[in-house]
This record gives sequence, structure tokens and C-alpha cells, in this order.
Amino acid sequence: MDPMNIAADNSLQDLNQIPVEAGRQLVACVRAHRVAFLKHAESALDQASALAAKARTLLKELDPHLRRLRLQASPVSRCLVEATGSLHEIGNALARMNGELRTKVRTHTLFSDLARKEMEELFRLTEGQLRDMVDMLETGNPTLRSHVLNWCNNLSILMSQFTSQHEERLIQGICSEPAAAIFVGLTDGLRDVCYHIKSIVSACPVASSEL
Repeated sequence: MDPMNIAADNSLQDLNQIPVEAGRQLVACVRAHRVAFLKHAESALDQASALAAKARTLLKELDPHLRRLRLQASPVSRCLVEATGSLHEIGNALARMNGELRTKVRTHTLFSDLARKEMEELFRLTEGQLRDMVDMLETGNPTLRSHVLNWCNNLSILMSQFTSQHEERLIQGICSEPAAAIFVGLTDGLRDVCYHIKSIVSACPVASSEL
């Protein structure tokens, strides 16, 4: 193999560690949001904001390289470009959710036991898929890719089911309007996260040795 191509591949692999580390920060951010939701802990929201800020700082390190990466035809280059943009969008979705959760905490808005269980499950599943996406981004594991794509499809269906059920509870007067607005806002945010997880996994190559 041409030494220049080897050097280029190594350079891309080094750059790939940036979205991997940024993704890990966002996994921890989702986890902090789940803690804030369950415990009404604003300190966890502050931690989540700090983690998201660290992810943004890491992703900015790729800015000087993006133009060159867009001009390259390699699958790894395309993956890096997609991962950078989609991780930014995941951070934006989490920032919106942070605002919804701060409203919940500051207004002492309570969810029904069922809504609380549903939202906790959505947080847990989204965190798991985000973690698996980061592992796939780092390793190119084709099994992880299939797993994440399948689970994101299932998660999208589950979110739609929970949202419809929540709207029914609102109509029946079981759920309050403030709680319903927050529930929908959080679900929309998690749906956006799931969408961008799929975008990253779909764009990234799998390890050739496992094809």
C-alpha cells in the first residue's frame, strides 16, 4: 500500500476519535437527564449542560478538517462528516430537553406513575442506542450497526405509542396539560436523538474483515 495512503488512513483514524469521545460525553449527558427526570435534580441538569458543552468543544476540533473531508471520497471521510453534523444535532436536541426538564423541576410538575415509567424507559433505551452507536463508530462492528438500526426503528414505534397513549390520558383528564407538554417535548427530543443516531450508523462503514 502507498505510504501516503497509509498516512492518510491513520490521520482519518485519529480524527475519528474526536466524534467517538464527543459521543461518549453525549451518552453521559442522556444519563444525567434521566437522573434529573427521576430525582427532580437540577444539579444533574447542570452536569448534563457541562457534558454537552464538552462535546461541542470536541466537535469544533473537526471544523478545520471538514472542507477537506467533504472533498474526499472515502467512506471514513463521509462517516466523519455525517457524525460531526449529527452529533451537533443530538447536542441541540438534548439542549432543548434540558430546558423541558428545568421547567419540570422548577415548576414541580409531576407525571403519573405510568408516564414516569414510560419516560424512564425511553431515556434508558435511547442511552443504550447512543452508547452502541459510539461503539460502532469506533469499531465498525457490523453486528452493532444492525442492532442499532433495528432498535432505533423499534424505539421510534414505541415513542409514537407512548405519545398517543399520553394524549388519550390528557383527553381523559388523567394527565395535566403542563405535564403533557413536557412529556411531548421530551419525546420529540428523544425522537430527534434517535433519528441522528440512525443517520450516523447508516453513513459509517463496517469493518471489512467482518463482512
